Amino acid sequence: MEEDIIVGLEIGTSKIAAIAGRKTDCGKIHILGMVKTVSDRLGMGCMEETESTVETILHVINRLEEETSIKISSVNVGVSGQYLHGTQHTASILRDNPHEIISEYDVKHLWDEMYKTKIPIESKIIHIMPQEYFVDFQGGMKNPIGRMGYRLEADFNVLTVNTKALQALENCVLKTNLQINELVFAPVATSFAVLEEEKKETGVVLVDIGGAKTDITVFFEGSIQHHTIIPIGGDSVTSDIAKCFSVMPQQAEKLKTKFGYALSSYASHQNVISIPDFGNMPPKEISSKNLAIVIEARMEEIVEMVDAEISQSGIKECLQNGIVLTGGGSQLQNVRELFEKITNMKTKIGYPNKKIENSKAEGVENP
Repeated sequence: MEEDIIVGLEIGTSKIAAIAGRKTDCGKIHILGMVKTVSDRLGMGCMEETESTVETILHVINRLEEETSIKISSVNVGVSGQYLHGTQHTASILRDNPHEIISEYDVKHLWDEMYKTKIPIESKIIHIMPQEYFVDFQGGMKNPIGRMGYRLEADFNVLTVNTKALQALENCVLKTNLQINELVFAPVATSFAVLEEEKKETGVVLVDIGGAKTDITVFFEGSIQHHTIIPIGGDSVTSDIAKCFSVMPQQAEKLKTKFGYALSSYASHQNVISIPDFGNMPPKEISSKNLAIVIEARMEEIVEMVDAEISQSGIKECLQNGIVLTGGGSQLQNVRELFEKITNMKTKIGYPNKKIENSKAEGVENP
């Protein structure tokens, strides 16, 4: 595989996706192709039936190879899910000569010390994010390079993952004869695509509404200040529709994506949706209004939980850029308005920014 080609693979709770891009001379990524397929909930949240996951990964990679005419030998794997955990830690080093300026070597040495931090035996550090640097106990620094001092210290946000879940994920990829270049914290990868650095600096919340879960990541002063996962997503909405209207899950998903509203005030009782017979289920009709009422009830719960987590970060009032929504759940009609109504924060749908070059690959421009 060519050195300038980057391939990303994400094994989620509702889909497995792979994307290939080429690094350009101006620092952008030109997307060559993207393939995704519904998984059997075999991502980081589920470790059973790994052979099914392996088969799905192979299917996605083979389709991507056909679409791009690239032989894929290695991938960068996005890590997310309920087995991720974030904690705050502090690391420090003492320098031999306090009169020499602090260099990249010193910062790397400090990071290495952070990776040596004792964590639970069942966990592994996958990502560390410096929050603030201190030189001889003077803080408020985002970059200590060029300063002078004896003691270099930093507060870090440390992300760990359950080693059993991580091993299951790695095994699934390695069984396909693919090499893993790097494990990437999924919200960091998503933020690269949909957030400008200025927004991370002045404060923004990235909310990824997936199938079985919703990821919430708070950025401020250029780094992650808070991250959590709530175990509810778009699948819960689909399940509610299926139960309330006695339809099959496939029908419920179609009703949600094609006719659903996150705010029932936008729907009408006069608009009637006809549902054809499916299997043993007879045909029926439901109103758009009743469908929206069911959807809104569950979406309100999700948004209220997101709002509580944003408040838990302690910096809600500092987040000048509000909320950016991504994931399949962000494509539900009026979901932006629902978030603004409940959180009282300006909200927008996240689309690939200027770091991603225009591409004809299907689905790339979706949230």
